[in-house]
Amino acid sequence: MKFILPGLMMLIAATSFAQSTKWIISAQNKNITVSGEDDNEDKLFLLKPVNTNAATDYLTVKIVDNQIRKTWSRSFYIYDEKKQVTAELKFMDTDEYCIKIKDVLSKLQKGKVYNLYSIVNPHDQTKAYMVKIPPVLLCKIKIDDN
Repeated sequence: MKFILPGLMMLIAATSFAQSTKWIISAQNKNITVSGEDDNEDKLFLLKPVNTNAATDYLTVKIVDNQIRKTWSRSFYIYDEKKQVTAELKFMDTDEYCIKIKDVLSKLQKGKVYNLYSIVNPHDQTKAYMVKIPPVLLCKIKIDDN
């Protein structure tokens, strides 16, 4: 019983933090800005299937106004239609996560639609078991089949 109230308070606080954040998603000289307050179902990031090995070609997510506390961590994953993790964006710098375009292109299939999610979890494992924050959809990703 003593865990219910703190658990509910953490859930409310974490949900408000997760929902008020804004992100800039960029790749191949394009970018979109999304917010956790919006329904991002209609946001589609179209990647071109170019053959490139350039070290500077990345799919990047930059957190514009990070609203989570230092005791929480954020992760970004690309999921397929079966809700399986297809790729993970790696932490690169303060508030920036990315994955090489060539890695994304090798893991995603042309014409299929994938979902990019932001997930927050507390560092404390006890809190992580008590509180489950739903992932926030940032956008859909598709490799252009033209």
